[in-house]
Amino acid sequence: MMGDVTGTVISWAVDTFLYTGVLIAAVLILRRPVAKAFGPRIAYALWLLPLARFVLPPVVLPAWMKPVEAAPAIEGTPMVFETVEGTVVESAPDIATSAIPYDLLLNVGIAFWMIGAAAFLAWRIGCYRAMTRHLLESAVPVGDAGPVRLVETAAVAAPVAFGVRERVIALPPGFMANEDVTARDLAIAHELAHHRGHDLLANLAAQPVLALHWFNPVAWLGWRAMRRDQEAACDARVMTGRPQEDRARYGEVIAACSRDQNLALAAPMAGFREIGPVLGEKAIVHRLRSLGMNTTTRRHRTGLLLVGAAGLVALPLTASVSYAEGESTVGTTEVPASNAMEDPDVQNRVWVVKDEDGQIEVETDEDMTEEELAQMEAEIEREVEMAELEAQRAERESERMEIEIERKMAEVERDAAEVERNAAETERRVHAMVMKDMPQVEHEVSKNGKVHVIRMSQVEGDGKTKKRVVRKMVIDSSCEVGENRNKGENVSHICTGVPHDMIVNTLTQVRSVIASSTDMSKEEKAEALSEIDAEIAEMKAARRKG
Repeated sequence: MMGDVTGTVISWAVDTFLYTGVLIAAVLILRRPVAKAFGPRIAYALWLLPLARFVLPPVVLPAWMKPVEAAPAIEGTPMVFETVEGTVVESAPDIATSAIPYDLLLNVGIAFWMIGAAAFLAWRIGCYRAMTRHLLESAVPVGDAGPVRLVETAAVAAPVAFGVRERVIALPPGFMANEDVTARDLAIAHELAHHRGHDLLANLAAQPVLALHWFNPVAWLGWRAMRRDQEAACDARVMTGRPQEDRARYGEVIAACSRDQNLALAAPMAGFREIGPVLGEKAIVHRLRSLGMNTTTRRHRTGLLLVGAAGLVALPLTASVSYAEGESTVGTTEVPASNAMEDPDVQNRVWVVKDEDGQIEVETDEDMTEEELAQMEAEIEREVEMAELEAQRAERESERMEIEIERKMAEVERDAAEVERNAAETERRVHAMVMKDMPQVEHEVSKNGKVHVIRMSQVEGDGKTKKRVVRKMVIDSSCEVGENRNKGENVSHICTGVPHDMIVNTLTQVRSVIASSTDMSKEEKAEALSEIDAEIAEMKAARRKG
């Protein structure tokens, strides 16, 4: 019994390791194009797929769906060869003996893997508890934000959110007395967004998956990428509905709070070593680039639907499948033997033959007089005639019922058609009444698909003052967000293009902050400035292309 349980656990672990690894690799490939198309919050939502696969229980199918396996060859059966001299018998090799080293190595490897996973998980939880104690041992309470405690401690150089049951935001000493109130409030809003978005719980939930992959470099890349997408998604939550000026100021706050912190499973304002470079991409540049994305509500909902659809497809395809055990015994029903077979005295047999003219002849192996045979034939003929009459009656009744059913169906179809006509007429009248004063909407799209023109014509006023007013809305992705192109009272021109100027201004301000920073080494500063300069050049080139 214990062996069966162990085998099931190992089989589940291997399946989960393989399929979660595949899903992590898929998310690593998809995260950038998804973030560009649907925003950073949808890219962060992709990481639910490997986590959902990890907690997905095995699917148990009925035993009858299990594929039929070919009967294995019987091991150890002697092989006989006939020769002229005689018969030579050779025994099969001892397969069990030769398989012992492989089984031993496999068991040792699995044990090492499981022990490593358990040790890794214990180490991560221990680091998290040690970090919590370290941050709270000298912390000074400075306020509350709903269920979240705000404390100041010298153990951090930038705001840090931590805690799942007891939610805390740790601030550097004197942070609440900062004269730059806007920067202070934006930094605290970022940490509050981590708590409200349950990001700390997501970090803890990801640890068992990471423990299963403790030796897998793809999983570690996935962990760092998930944390970076988490920060970008948190930035998007904070900046939703805010003006461009706040976005630029927020970018400066991210750069100013940049510190090299190593806090297990916490959520610092500007990241730390565990979310360093992923596939050649710097965290600060990734977040500043994400700030320039202006994702619409419709596009965000579309992204969520696509992620949900991907989960509905990927999870069943990667589920661990097992089969229920079949019944050990098959029920049998005893069929009683015929009385004729049990009774040795019953030996008479009768043959009834119907010739081409329909006449019935009776033959038997019993000695019977002609009168008895004639009587038996007459009896059988009567029974056959009665059976034929009954069959004819049943056929006539069936035909009558069929005709009646067809008549009823025709009546139902006529009634349904009448109801449908009445409903259509009612709908037409209601639609005419409603549409009489309803606005008429026309939608046009430019050839390049960047400009959508929506014209709405509506009757306004009462009585003699009633008139039709036409309003036009232009949604233009060829001009940058915030650009004012409104012309006329009834014309609204909304620009939705990438705000290249805003991104360039934000990156320029961030560059100035980093250039004047004294908290970074020359190498780190040069590397960050080089990447920001490249990003600025890319934005300017995109702006020139239009």
